[in-house]
Amino acid sequence: MTSRRKLALLSSLYFSQGLPYGFFVQALPVLLREAGVSLEVIGLTSLLALPWAFKFLWAPLVDRFDGSGLGRRRGWILPLQGIAVATLAGMGFIDPGSGL
Repeated sequence: MTSRRKLALLSSLYFSQGLPYGFFVQALPVLLREAGVSLEVIGLTSLLALPWAFKFLWAPLVDRFDGSGLGRRRGWILPLQGIAVATLAGMGFIDPGSGL
């Protein structure tokens, strides 16, 4: 694999990691407030960022296990990226003001 391709792959992984985080930190509070959700509930949504903030604690555990034939990291990166894409796509069909 060329260094240019490795850089493109690494850049796309960081982008796909930062996109959901940016949505939860920047866009979600605005969308919830426009939908009439209380400030207390909007503040509680910041708890969704805790796994991302503490990933340095659980990363060694994830890196230790190879659960598939895809390799140590690819075996969990690919399924979780698919889950992230499906979750973000599904959120487009949910009214943010209901169910909170």
